[in-house]
Amino acid sequence: MRYGFEKKWLRWRDLIGIADAFLASADGGFETIELATLTKVTAWKAGEFLNGLCDDIVYESGLPESRHKWLLAALLWLYEHSDHFDDPLAFAEDAVDDVDYPSDALRWLRVQPPQDGYHPREHSYEENIERLNSMWKDYLRSKASSYLKNYEAILNRSEQIAKRL
Repeated sequence: MRYGFEKKWLRWRDLIGIADAFLASADGGFETIELATLTKVTAWKAGEFLNGLCDDIVYESGLPESRHKWLLAALLWLYEHSDHFDDPLAFAEDAVDDVDYPSDALRWLRVQPPQDGYHPREHSYEENIERLNSMWKDYLRSKASSYLKNYEAILNRSEQIAKRL
């Protein structure tokens, strides 16, 4: 949660929703209550309350596992909504850049030359984009199966979050 807030992928209002969910499950202390009761006037305290929540958790900004999960969530949403973007691969490349180019994501980026003997110059632009989109989809399936038990639930949740943005 802290990583998403630091990257500005979560807003203070999103933190309120998460804190409310924790409180509804009777799982939260003073900092959770403070976070759940933020207002526009006190929104500047969001980071402070979030730090209080995470004090007892060993945390290093940009922890690799956390970055990969956030990247997956962003890329899943972007892939599912790619028809709303002129160049969805550019947005995906930006998201991958935001988390310092994890090596397993590099093979489907346009900035990386193919490592599998494929020669883009021998194919049309459309064929190359189709290939990259297919590789992107394969990456998502692979990551989703390793991180997430319920792929559909994550897609539904990402749509709910997107509606609030």
